[in-house]
Amino acid sequence: MCLQIGKARIHCTVYAIDTDWAWFYISCHTCNKKVEKVDDGDNGITNKSSKPRFRCYKCNIVVTNVIPRFMLYANVMDSTGETKLLLFDSICSEIIGQSAASLLGGSVDEIVDPENLPDPLKSLIGKTYLFLVTVDKANIFDGKDNYKVSKVLLKDGLLEEQLLENSSETLNATSTVSGDQVNELHINPVFKSIVIHGTPIFITRCCTFTGTSHDRKQPPNY
Repeated sequence: MCLQIGKARIHCTVYAIDTDWAWFYISCHTCNKKVEKVDDGDNGITNKSSKPRFRCYKCNIVVTNVIPRFMLYANVMDSTGETKLLLFDSICSEIIGQSAASLLGGSVDEIVDPENLPDPLKSLIGKTYLFLVTVDKANIFDGKDNYKVSKVLLKDGLLEEQLLENSSETLNATSTVSGDQVNELHINPVFKSIVIHGTPIFITRCCTFTGTSHDRKQPPNY
C-alpha cells in the first residue's frame, strides 16, 4: 500500500486524559487564535478593576474579548494497542455537551492544578467512540504520535452497523487513505505502528499513559 495522507476511522475507548497538556486555551473572540495574557496596569502596578488583557498575534492587537476553547489530548486504546488523539473545541463540545467557557464558569485564568479536571471531562474516560481522524505528513514522516479528530462518527449509543448503513462519511473499507476517502485505522503495539488492514504505514512510538505531570505543557499557538 502506498503511503498517503488522508483520513481514517478509529474505533477506540478513552482510558485517560493527558494532563501534561492544558485541556483548553484562551482564544481571540475575533479570529479564534490563541492569545497570551499581558500585565495589567503601567509600571508594574496592577489595576484589579480592569478586565484581563491578552495579546493576539494574529490580529496584532491587545484584546479583552476572549473565550476559552477546548484542546484536549485523550489517550485511547483498541484491542490492538494505544495511541493519543487531539480533540479541538467543536469535537469536545459535541461529545461533552458543554462549552469550555461553561466548564470554567466564565474564568479566563490559567490552570492552577492540571490534574483537577472538571467532571464532564473525567466522564469521557471509559467511553467508546468511532472517530474520523486525520493522518498528516508529520504522522507519516516525522513520527508525530497524535492524531487530530476531525469528526465524531459514533456516539450516543448508535451502533456501528447503523452508522455504516446510514452515513455517507464512511466509504468502502478497501479504499486508500487519500483525499476524501477513508479507511480503518488500528493501533498495533507489537510493531509500534499504525496499521491499516494489516499494513503498517509508519513506525512510531506508541503513547502509553504513565500518570500525570505537574510540568504542564502549554498548547501550541493555534
